[in-house]
Amino acid sequence: MIQTGCKWKLILFVYLLLWFAGSLYGLLYWMGNKAPQGQWLGLSLPEIRSYLIYAWAGANGGTLYAVRMLHQFHSCQSTMQWFLWYFSRPLLCAGTAVFVILLLESGILPILVSPDEKARIGVAFLAGLGYGKIAEKLMSLTETLFNGKKHIAEEPSNK
Repeated sequence: MIQTGCKWKLILFVYLLLWFAGSLYGLLYWMGNKAPQGQWLGLSLPEIRSYLIYAWAGANGGTLYAVRMLHQFHSCQSTMQWFLWYFSRPLLCAGTAVFVILLLESGILPILVSPDEKARIGVAFLAGLGYGKIAEKLMSLTETLFNGKKHIAEEPSNK
């Protein structure tokens, strides 16, 4: 029997499990569908196919992390803040994975990754799995690029 206070945890677990299974299915579906036809929400499927794959991979990684955290660390008395964190995690990780790939492709994020689609899918999965660390690194990168602070060079010492 489930404690009354733990029902939200069971609901979140089922929600995350559905996201995990759905993102895995979406990932495998789009990997196998090499030549999609048509449009979706006004977007050309052949042009966005790779980014859909990266989004599904990121959602899968983020959901895996969230299920692990739900199991390991949270009691039945967790707050609404944690509920919202778990609820939003798959979508945030999907979007972050796509943008990490875009930053790699543009050269802004200087990490050597093979142009092979499977390597990029792996990076997208890791971006979802490590969403918190990725967000911190992206904030640091943003600070470096757009802060406007000038670095003062140290004057050589006269020794």
